[in-house]
Amino acid sequence: MTYAGYSWAETEPDPSYRWNYRLLVDVLSPQKDHLRFLDLGWLGYDRDQNIFQVSAFPNLRSMALTMVHAHPNEEACRNWLTPSLNTLILDLYMNDSQCGPGSHNCMHTGGADSVVPFARMARAWSNKDGGAVGLRRIGIRAYSRGYDA
Repeated sequence: MTYAGYSWAETEPDPSYRWNYRLLVDVLSPQKDHLRFLDLGWLGYDRDQNIFQVSAFPNLRSMALTMVHAHPNEEACRNWLTPSLNTLILDLYMNDSQCGPGSHNCMHTGGADSVVPFARMARAWSNKDGGAVGLRRIGIRAYSRGYDA
């Protein structure tokens, strides 16, 4: 992929070593019954976090998920909202290859507008599905892992 003369192929690691959320579900599946908390940090420029299947982990109670490049949407509701998950932390941390560690510019109206619709969807799903959705808290982590942004 090339963007304005910038080639991901030259600056990113070999694709065979890149992590993505589908691969992560496969890798963690042997521990699926034992995972209670999962903190998924920066996976590079992979924009598929909305597809992460929380249902693959029936005892997962709390999850932190980096959401820098794609905002949570209805697909995220289908995939993240399960009876066991009661705390979801939307992590706005990133580790940019050019700028280093920092936080997505979330503390502005546009950033809030990207999280609020997801919270509304989650509430609507919770009310509609009764006990099928266990989510009780949504948190936002804007600065993490000891880095200043």
